[in-house]
Amino acid sequence: YWMDQDLGYPLECHIEGPKYNSVRLILSDHLVRGVVYTLEIQEGLLACDGSSAEGLSQLFALPDPIEKGDLVFNEVLFDAAIDDGEYVELVNRSSKILETSGLSISRIKINQYDTSWYTVDLNGALLFPQDYIAYSPSASQVLKVYYSENPGHIISLADLPDLPNSEGHLILHLSSSPDYIIDELQYDESMHHSLLRVTKGVSLEKINLYGGNEVSNYHSAASSVNYGTPAYQNSQFLEEKTAKSAFEISPEIFSPDNDGFEDILQINYQMNEVGYQLNLIIYDSRGRKIKHLVQNELLGTEGVFFWDGQDEDFQNADLGIYILWFEYFDLQGKVGTEKLTTVLGGRL
Repeated sequence: YWMDQDLGYPLECHIEGPKYNSVRLILSDHLVRGVVYTLEIQEGLLACDGSSAEGLSQLFALPDPIEKGDLVFNEVLFDAAIDDGEYVELVNRSSKILETSGLSISRIKINQYDTSWYTVDLNGALLFPQDYIAYSPSASQVLKVYYSENPGHIISLADLPDLPNSEGHLILHLSSSPDYIIDELQYDESMHHSLLRVTKGVSLEKINLYGGNEVSNYHSAASSVNYGTPAYQNSQFLEEKTAKSAFEISPEIFSPDNDGFEDILQINYQMNEVGYQLNLIIYDSRGRKIKHLVQNELLGTEGVFFWDGQDEDFQNADLGIYILWFEYFDLQGKVGTEKLTTVLGGRL
């Protein structure tokens, strides 16, 4: 093992029993708070499959004291599409380096019959600023359904409290002191977008990372991410200041002749609010409908669509000018429309 920041090689290495799946390193100097170190595996160690572990590395640091609001609930999937596929996601929204050991997640159910706390202690994980971490009864089940940019931060916790499908109340707190609450979230199935006919397998995402946990700051995840974003930025993430909603296309002229150059029309969008649904219809220059490319799709705050130049019958459209008609609307009656043009080119 080797470490940067002048630490070099450890003075001693001790493999810890009884499972022998961890190593304790005795360092040559004290760690300094606020400094991020890199631990690197040198030549000579093998991975479990017998391959060389040389070059594997990991960042580490002394964690900072955790305070209320440093680590917050950011997403919850309480009605999973498959067994053990539920998850609860946290995000470090502070500028600190945080450590999750010593923290617990509890689900509380307080009524005249039941005042129990259903609690699980979190495994130790180091979270740098803006890091996400998701906890599930089975990380592998989550990854069967959802893509993640950071699958290593989806952690299996067999004892994660059950998440009721109708409503629930979650608390993140110190394990040693349940009264010291870091964050809490009350969710309800009615918080989902009301035009979603099926909400099974759809997570609720926080809109503004620095907002609270009120109902208005959560929204159903977008269809473009298969309705869930475990351990990475939410599809409905919205900063305090965002540009006016807009659609952009690239390139202005595309030629779907499969030559590897500008074969596909890329359609990017960025919305300044959440909750919009989109219809996108493509017309030719004479006003004839060619393709209903997007039909009542729930949008995220940003995303992309593609047109391959085919019509509704999966036939190649003729060369010429085409009009893209965007109509987007939300449940509050806001309706917007935009029109863009593109040219489908090619060899005559």
